[in-house]
Amino acid sequence: MKQARQIFGGVFAGCVLTAAPPFSQTIPVAENLWRLVAQEDTDGDRKITVHDRATPFAIHARNGAAVLALTNFHQMSVLLQELKRADDRHAPEISLNHLPLDESAVDRTHRLIKDYYWDA
Repeated sequence: MKQARQIFGGVFAGCVLTAAPPFSQTIPVAENLWRLVAQEDTDGDRKITVHDRATPFAIHARNGAAVLALTNFHQMSVLLQELKRADDRHAPEISLNHLPLDESAVDRTHRLIKDYYWDA
C-alpha cells in the first residue's frame, strides 16, 4: 500500500493508472485519395479494378513517410471508397484503425447496406 502512495510535503499524491488507447496512425485524406487515383486508376474510370495495372501503393502519413503498402486490388478499392467517403464528410484525416482493408467483400457489402444505405 505504501508503494502505491507517495507523500510530498505532507500532501497525498495518488497515482491513477489507466490503460492508454491503442496507437492509431492517422493519414491525410485528400493527399492519399488523389495520389491513389492518379497512380492506380490507370484506365481513367475512377475505380480500381483488375482492369487497372496496379503497382504497390504506399499510404503516406502527414509527414510524407510511408506507413502501409498495399498490393491487393480489393484493399486498394476499399481504400479508395473509404478515402472518398471521408473526403465527402470533409474529414482532413482518417485513422488507419478505421479502414476495414481486410474485410471480405460479402461482409463489407452487408455492413454498408445495413449501416449506410438502408434506413430500416
